[in-house]
Amino acid sequence: MAPTLPQAALAQDDSLKYRRSASPTKSGRAEKSPRSFGEKVQTAVRLRPFLNLELAKIAQWERRSEHSSYSCVEMKPDGHVTLHDPEKPNQPGRDFECTFAFDSSQPQSSQYADQSTIFEGVGADMVMHGTTGYNCCLVAYGQTGTGKTHTVHGDWQSHEHRGLLPRIAEGLFARLGKLAEGDTWRVRISYVEVYKDRLRDLLSGTRMEYESSPRSTKGALGGKGLEVRAHPEIGVFVENLQELPVESFRDVARHVARGGSGTVSDAREYHHE
Repeated sequence: MAPTLPQAALAQDDSLKYRRSASPTKSGRAEKSPRSFGEKVQTAVRLRPFLNLELAKIAQWERRSEHSSYSCVEMKPDGHVTLHDPEKPNQPGRDFECTFAFDSSQPQSSQYADQSTIFEGVGADMVMHGTTGYNCCLVAYGQTGTGKTHTVHGDWQSHEHRGLLPRIAEGLFARLGKLAEGDTWRVRISYVEVYKDRLRDLLSGTRMEYESSPRSTKGALGGKGLEVRAHPEIGVFVENLQELPVESFRDVARHVARGGSGTVSDAREYHHE
């Protein structure tokens, strides 16, 4: 598994000629978009369910307006997202274009994008490219409470509610298990936290706090310092960051649980379903 701070993101155009763009459709399948043909960087927007406070505000806007029903976010199946200002319903919305547009706001909807749909659109290609010699990087960006942790992690112990990371790990080992006889492979995992210019190895045996400096962070308890470096061939990497060998999905889940300090789950036994 790649570390949280990604190594070089290199790819060749010919390796991506079969790559597809997808958005959830009524049938639950991915819809192709020629716009992303051959793209190395793809973007996705996922709309989570509205909170009770947000629903109350929407109800107030609807009562004050002439519209009986109003939505401030419009998700289109071709990868377009339109944002409307409820205070100005007669003005056109702001349009954004992305590779994937996932609507997970209403579980009862026929267009609802569940965790499996997100993986088929975003994660499946990462498994394929990652096992054919290319570096892949997944970045989740958004405000607190927008659903990043649910999308990336989800529930590691639930086959239905697993997020992208456990599904990618599961798919990785499934694909490696189908390699030709005699082929060898090695998978290692690292887990680093970057917070307020401080780096911490989450898989280290000790919970050391690291002092911030312009170039490096050194262990306050005398451990080896973590330093971000750039290599002309392998790209950006973190010096002195542990890389532990893993041989199964269960190994990955155990390390992620231990490194997350209970954020994901506690370090109990994980089971394939």
